[in-house]
Amino acid sequence: MIILSNSAEVMLNTPRIYASIAQFLAVFFYIKYSSKKYSNNITIGISIISLIVFVLFHHWALTWPLDLWIFGMFLSFVLMFLNVFLLTKYSVLVSSYITILAFIISELVASITWQLEYFLIVNNFNDFVNVLVYSPLKLYNYNLSISIIMIIMYALFFALLNPFEKRYQHNLKGFDVKINDLMTAIVTAILVFSISNFSFLNINSPISSTGAMEIFYIRTLVNLVGFILLYSLREHNYSAQKTLEVDLMKRMLDNQYNQYQVSMKSIDTINRKYHDLKHYIELIKNELDYEKKIAHITEFENSIKSVENTYQTNNREIDVIINSKEESLRENNINITVVANAEKLNFISTIDIVSIFSNAIDNAIDSLKLVKDNNKRLLKLAIVEEKGFIIIKMENYYETQIKIDKGRFLTTKLDDTYHGYGIRSMQHAVEKYNGMLTIDTKNNWFTVVIAIPLPTQ
Repeated sequence: MIILSNSAEVMLNTPRIYASIAQFLAVFFYIKYSSKKYSNNITIGISIISLIVFVLFHHWALTWPLDLWIFGMFLSFVLMFLNVFLLTKYSVLVSSYITILAFIISELVASITWQLEYFLIVNNFNDFVNVLVYSPLKLYNYNLSISIIMIIMYALFFALLNPFEKRYQHNLKGFDVKINDLMTAIVTAILVFSISNFSFLNINSPISSTGAMEIFYIRTLVNLVGFILLYSLREHNYSAQKTLEVDLMKRMLDNQYNQYQVSMKSIDTINRKYHDLKHYIELIKNELDYEKKIAHITEFENSIKSVENTYQTNNREIDVIINSKEESLRENNINITVVANAEKLNFISTIDIVSIFSNAIDNAIDSLKLVKDNNKRLLKLAIVEEKGFIIIKMENYYETQIKIDKGRFLTTKLDDTYHGYGIRSMQHAVEKYNGMLTIDTKNNWFTVVIAIPLPTQ
């Protein structure tokens, strides 16, 4: 237990309980947004044990000589890393990056909280002797208002940080960290930690300060700069990722639209030829009365019917899309049932129709290819009008395990260039018309339901 007897020591010795709780909260904050190895209950249970370990370790390190202070901070960093690595599915590289973020944040929040407490409480009461570092092993006589300020500051800081982290995690693949990102974070953390604590270790150095107040300011401001630098790096990566995502989605939509245009031209050509051939065959039938020829011609006529548009939904774009997939459906022995009246979907642009239906059918085909029993390769499409909404329902049977990461469905394709962008492209198209897309996976049926309000007259 350390009793702080003067103002300089009060400022320089941030209570270890503050540091330990800050480190735990920073680690837990990022674990909350990560892909976890265990259930929420197990994760929370292990985290509670981790909190106790953090507090006990810092209290024990308080008894070490000052020469071991840096070593103690390194061990606390290792504890933070172990928490992230053991409780999440991330690699060593990503876990290290997250730990650096958490470490800098914990340094900042503990430092700025203790500085605020000094000004608001310690300086007002001028009672430095009675300001005690809280021990987890025994409850000493401490000022309760300090704990209240700590709770308020910690809660406020992480509450303010929460929307930023949500923004980074929303529609992204979690922490997409590369080796250069980690190296930048390591260099930043080392510089921040060294400069912010240099005066504490060696007051007579050329870059340190001799004034207690200045040391306090340096520590807090440098930690703040480190925090801003690391989150600026995250903001840069976020912007680059979003730019790449928009580019990939645009290329995907362009490819689908080009396929649609090619299919539409092909179907128009086939229909024209089919129409001409019907007249030609009819002419042959009327002029030549040879039974064998008629039999062959009749057989040929029946075969030509297979190229005619099989599916009619009263929407040209949807008809083209479904019929363009017919060859793939037939090759993979997929039985499709279409019950649709899409006449009132004409208010939706062609590119959005392509985005919704091409992605939905392609995803279903990819899933049904993996179904071993051909009799279970079933795909159903229904489009109906109900209570001022157009309801689009597509469902397919599936057998493989569906991969879901933080509510996002991941692709099962070997090529994950457009990893998960199909459903996201569908969602984007649906939301443009104030619609809603929901997905259900019960009883081995992957069901996509889209509800789009009809425009008011």
